[in-house]
Amino acid sequence: MRKDRLRNIVRVVRFIQENPNTYLREIARELNLNPATVHRILKEIEEFLETEAVDGKVNLELLNLPVLLRLKKNVTVEGIIKYLKVKERLKGI
Repeated sequence: MRKDRLRNIVRVVRFIQENPNTYLREIARELNLNPATVHRILKEIEEFLETEAVDGKVNLELLNLPVLLRLKKNVTVEGIIKYLKVKERLKGI
């Protein structure tokens, strides 16, 4: 896993951890990341996220919909990173 990609994943997860019920655009703005980069990260870690749409429709495919994001209970940054590293290794097999 490339260091800059890993660093961005950690930054996004920590931001969500410290700011539950945040939005994709808020994450991008606060971390000075492109919204598309944040979107890719969210898609990669979506099984660790709880989402709630303001309009009742949750869809991480649509960047502009206001979807509240928070980590599921007992999920940690370290756990997500370990999972992603193992997943990447398994792809190489």
